[in-house]
Amino acid sequence: MIGFYDYTVILTYLSLMSGTIGIMLCLNGMGHPYLGMFFLLFSGLCDTFDGKVARSKKDRTTQMKKFGIQIDSLSDLIAFGMLPACIGIAMLRYTMCIPDLSGVTRYLLTHYTLQTQIVLSLIAVLYVLAAMIRLAYFNVMEEEDRNRDETGAKIYTGLPVTSAALIFQQYCLYICLFVQT
Repeated sequence: MIGFYDYTVILTYLSLMSGTIGIMLCLNGMGHPYLGMFFLLFSGLCDTFDGKVARSKKDRTTQMKKFGIQIDSLSDLIAFGMLPACIGIAMLRYTMCIPDLSGVTRYLLTHYTLQTQIVLSLIAVLYVLAAMIRLAYFNVMEEEDRNRDETGAKIYTGLPVTSAALIFQQYCLYICLFVQT
């Protein structure tokens, strides 16, 4: 058997599946970035509690802990690295506005120049690269046990990749309410 299967990894697996579904929805047809946003939020919710659930099991071996750290980072790369990039690409192709007071929902197809599409696609690729580097750096620091201060409390350097679950929601809301109306 490959891996460790117990209740401590269920939320991490749910986060990964949510991120994967969000990616498929964003890249399917014209793309649905707002549905992708929902799955990004769900992944964020799962990621919020997966560490607490994992720490609730007291008899975890060192291998189980290391496995959990690795799959959490791999899941975060998909959910908070790839999915936001796919949401951005889907927003290049398709924008849906919030229904106005008359109850009519407007669908707007966005048109960007080729140069703009290339630059925005390059930004999406660089975002995924930055997410991967950040997660790998965290794993190395965790492996060397350098993520602790003098008192033994955990410390983090930089902005976590999972903050994308909040940042992209705010951006999407801004686009819907102010740019497209």
